[in-house]
Parts: sequence; structure tokens; C-alpha cells
Amino acid sequence: MPAVFIQGVLLMGSLIIAIGAQNAFVLKQGLLKQYVFTVAAICLLCDVVLATLGVFGMGSVMMRSPVAVKALAIGGALFLLWYGWNALRRALRPVGFVLAAADQPAPSRRRVIAQTLAVTLLNPHVYIDIVVIVGGIGATLNTAHKTAFLAGGLLTSAVWFFSLAYGTRILLPLFRRPLTWRILDGLIVVVMWAIAASLLNFARGG
Repeated sequence: MPAVFIQGVLLMGSLIIAIGAQNAFVLKQGLLKQYVFTVAAICLLCDVVLATLGVFGMGSVMMRSPVAVKALAIGGALFLLWYGWNALRRALRPVGFVLAAADQPAPSRRRVIAQTLAVTLLNPHVYIDIVVIVGGIGATLNTAHKTAFLAGGLLTSAVWFFSLAYGTRILLPLFRRPLTWRILDGLIVVVMWAIAASLLNFARGG
């Protein structure tokens, strides 16, 4: 049982601890100190729902439906292209973005919740990674081992998202400079468009 728990920890960690649309959004909300707990909690809740569905059945179903996976890839690529384009616009005008973040009222909680759900659920990697990969592996285990495997994965998810959301505050002095925001958004552009390109290549069967 402990071995299965550790397997869940390591697998989930290898999938979510990487720069991506969701992590970049969590990082930015942490830096801006806007609804930090809400954002981290929603990301964790999405992982709880998707990983549970995957481990207890949906993962193996999706693995047998290449059409559905390709559709997710194409839709997600379009979303990531749009997300990267917005980051590029911010990178080209970092001063305006920093001033807006510092001087303007924070967005409503409802808007931040909608943004968090969009950046999480419109990204096909969350389904490919959490539902298909984690779920596909978990689906091969017996019921007791599934529970331990799932618990290990979700523990990693909780530790990661809350550490990322609250740990970024030590970087605040660095992010008071417009150049730092320009670099961060530039990296987001590269990562988002690289992922989009890989998804489109996958959808073409490359």
C-alpha cells in the first residue's frame, strides 16, 4: 500500500510541477495577492474531481477514444494560442500592466473564479495528464490500491498549488520591476505556444 501511495505522489508531481497555463496563472495571482486561497483551492478541487473520475473509470474509457483525445488537443491548442497572445501583448507593454495591477481595483471574485476554471478546464493537458495518464494507471489497480494511489496524487496536488500560490510572495520585490513582468510573460508565451504546437502535431498524427 505505501508503495502505491508513493507512486501516486511521484506520478502526479511529475505531471503538474511544470510551467504551464494553470501554474502561470496561480503564480501571477499569488504575486498580485488576489484571491490566492480561492485560486489554489479551485485548482485542487478540479484535480480531485478529474483524478477521481479517471482512476475509477473514465481514464480507461478515454484511452480507447482517440477521436475524443484529438478533439481535446485541437481545442486546447486554440486556447493556448489565445492565452499566449494575451501574454505577448502584456510583455510588450509591461509598465501598463504593472500599473494596472498596483493601482486599479482587484477583479471580482466571480471573475477570478471563472478565469481559474477556464485556465484549468479549457487546457487539454489537464485531461490528458490527470484523466488519461493518472486515471489510466490507477484504473489498473484494485479498489484499495486505487484509493491509496489517488490519495498520494491529490496530496501532491494540494502541496504544490498552495505552495506555489503563497510561496511567490517572497518574490514580490523582484516583480515590482516592469522588466521582470516582461520576462515572465515572455516565458509564458514561449511555453504556451510550444505546448500548442505539440498538441496540433499530435492531432495531425505526427
